[in-house]
Amino acid sequence: MHLTWGSLSVREVVQSIKKRKQQLNTEEKRRFGRKLTAFNSRLAWRCHFIQKIEDQPSIETHCMHPAFEGLRVNEHDEIKYQAWATGNTGYPFVDACMRNLIAEGWITFRMRAMLISFASYQLC
Repeated sequence: MHLTWGSLSVREVVQSIKKRKQQLNTEEKRRFGRKLTAFNSRLAWRCHFIQKIEDQPSIETHCMHPAFEGLRVNEHDEIKYQAWATGNTGYPFVDACMRNLIAEGWITFRMRAMLISFASYQLC
């Protein structure tokens, strides 16, 4: 949340990760080194996608390739959509993720990707 609201900058986090990695002993490097590197990578992807949405705000509401616009216009099923939107699809993991999003207002990148994939492929 601190990154989201700007009370902590990405630069501060990256510098903290770098400092912590330098402090790790051999055993800690084995246990935590890859995890810190992976977290650092996620921060970079976060920045990438934030920049992409700022540069191309239309990707939030339009297809990235115009040929796909209107592809499923007549296939919307409001009942399935409402089940998805309220976490009542009958797929336990999908429902748990959606209910968590509703309750907390935030979910991880992987959960978001899974929910969107489900919506894209299963709601039609």
